[in-house]
Amino acid sequence: MIEYNYSIDYWVDLFNKMYESRITIHHVSSEYHSYKLYLTVLRQYNLCFPERPISHLVKLAEPHFDSTYFDPNRLQKKIEEYLDDLSTSKLWGVQWMWRGKLSDEKSRLIGFHNSIDLIGATIEQLKKNNLLGSFYLFPYTKSF
Repeated sequence: MIEYNYSIDYWVDLFNKMYESRITIHHVSSEYHSYKLYLTVLRQYNLCFPERPISHLVKLAEPHFDSTYFDPNRLQKKIEEYLDDLSTSKLWGVQWMWRGKLSDEKSRLIGFHNSIDLIGATIEQLKKNNLLGSFYLFPYTKSF
């Protein structure tokens, strides 16, 4: 979005046309340079078309590159930040990544396998609390 010098009205109109074409789920990430612009457009779109809600599939890493273990509190916080940013009570889905230290694949795999039960329980609780619909794994590496 930031590659083009279009007005907010242009983007709102595009969001509406997408909705009319049955594109009602957007993939977003707070890591994208366009995220702030996206949020501005989304707020204006929601004001203009409150009867046409957009759902969101978000990109989310836990742990991030600088961490070696899964922390359910960090995941919950990131989910809550997205809910606040996107002015919604539920995310359609999460494209989840276990980043960790990509240079140490063995430790990444061990850490993941050691955390599978905790990850599963955390996701099930988020779904039970109606904060999350779907959960998808983005593996980063072939062995992962």
